[in-house]
Amino acid sequence: MRDTYGLIGVGIGVFNLSLAALLEENGYRDAIFFDRQPEMTWHGGLLLESSELQVHYLKDLVTPVDPTSRFSFLNYLSRRGVLYQFLNRRGGAVSRTQFQHYFRWVADSLPSTRFGSTVEETRFDGEMFRVRVDGEEYRSRHLAVATGPRPAVPDCARPHLGDRVFHAHDYRHHRENLRDARIAVIGGGQSGAEVVLDIMESLPHRRLAWYGRRPAFSQLEDNSFINDLYAPSFVQGFREAPEARRRELLHRLAMSSDGITQHLVDDIYRLAFERTFFSAHQHDYDFRAGQELVALRPADGGGYELTVRSWMDDRLRTETADAVVLATGFEPSTWEHLHAVLGKEALYEKEGNLPVGPDFQVQWRHQDTNSIFVQNGSRLCVGLADPNLSIAAWRAAMIANSVLGREVYNPNPDTPLVRFA
Repeated sequence: MRDTYGLIGVGIGVFNLSLAALLEENGYRDAIFFDRQPEMTWHGGLLLESSELQVHYLKDLVTPVDPTSRFSFLNYLSRRGVLYQFLNRRGGAVSRTQFQHYFRWVADSLPSTRFGSTVEETRFDGEMFRVRVDGEEYRSRHLAVATGPRPAVPDCARPHLGDRVFHAHDYRHHRENLRDARIAVIGGGQSGAEVVLDIMESLPHRRLAWYGRRPAFSQLEDNSFINDLYAPSFVQGFREAPEARRRELLHRLAMSSDGITQHLVDDIYRLAFERTFFSAHQHDYDFRAGQELVALRPADGGGYELTVRSWMDDRLRTETADAVVLATGFEPSTWEHLHAVLGKEALYEKEGNLPVGPDFQVQWRHQDTNSIFVQNGSRLCVGLADPNLSIAAWRAAMIANSVLGREVYNPNPDTPLVRFA
């Protein structure tokens, strides 16, 4: 490896993998991407057999901006010799496991990816970025930061994290520790629902409690019109809105990204109904919406005592569980890797957002000569689509245009049927 590059990528999640693929497609060999994981892994701790992709499979790493790319999902299936069988199967949903294999195939095909490489420090010397990776220093003119989100853990649960209290993103790694236990799942979104269904279907347990903070276990808002919120044209319009209006939109449209898919919530309800009222075996389920976890501590008789507050009447209630799965969402981690570079320049530091312009470049004092491209680090500037796979290829294409110094990819690739202004 050289020690100086045109672009260094910090993190090789889905978003920087898309950028690496597009740069490789255009013959750009002056980039290198680092990730501490030993291999490409996409939400490995939640990669359950029943987990399905929530976006169309053509919204892969490259197809929306370059349908002829060799790094497309369809080309991956063709190279494996299973494209006909994929087309012949019944149903439109694609498992996340299929996409995990696809992502790993792309990562293994790229000469610019370096897994098992931990980025320890990133700084700027006035001319170049200096990135220390496993004790060695690399320099670059530009950065692309896509480190992915970190688990959001309630403060009351932090002192107890371990094999019996853990975030849902580690569920698969701790799953066997939950056998024959009294389990509490905290979080009423998609991840919580996936964990609940997996426990109900495949994991022997004594009791299962499911607590969601929202007033209901709400279904994902998913239809053709809603999906226009996750198109480049909407992202471009969103960033032009006043900040107060952007914040309002993020709140009012939240269920277009944070809800539970209909078939999943229906499967849970159907199974709970059958077992509660018609099974010869006793099943102990306690499903409660509008419940906020406010305290967690070891119980006198073993396990953990949970205190939850009801949204309906503010009443506090205590429950006991042997294990607690925290499906409590994620928060951006990008800021941590740029703190030494940006200092106090990030306008939305406290919220984990970075001030990002139309080309997904951080607005900072050296942006004319040294670009910092951010992926999944500024929902306030980009909108609900920021962490979503729907715009991954287009966002990476806009960054690739900047890195390549020419407009290879169309910045306005869609023609919306729904207009918002």
